[in-house]
Amino acid sequence: MQRPSVVWKNPQAIKRTLKTNPRRPSPRASASPPPLLNALANPAQLKATLARVRTSVKEMSATLHQVEQLVDAAYNLIDVVEIISRQMGRSAGKGSLLDLVTKINLSEVLALLQSPLVQTLLEGEQRKQEG
Repeated sequence: MQRPSVVWKNPQAIKRTLKTNPRRPSPRASASPPPLLNALANPAQLKATLARVRTSVKEMSATLHQVEQLVDAAYNLIDVVEIISRQMGRSAGKGSLLDLVTKINLSEVLALLQSPLVQTLLEGEQRKQEG
């Protein structure tokens, strides 16, 4: 068996060859006070910032609520389409959901949704949910 050759290196020689970077001044000595202290020194600016954050959060909440209502409406619409497709399938003997959807005239559906009667019904339903 052969032993691997091991070369001994003097640790003092290695330390002398490594260059050390000069020390930098402590960042705490030159840093400005923490942002919280600056904010407390100027309460008007802090109040304005908090007002902007509050407004943004309220807008996000309202948008999220609108998305929730849209998803609920889509879910309910799919339920209605399934019921109608089942009824059409019974009467026609055949008929899939795809057949039903291809027969729907979207412009008529949009006109129906924008009609004053439907809008009044939707507003009444929204008042019931809020009240």
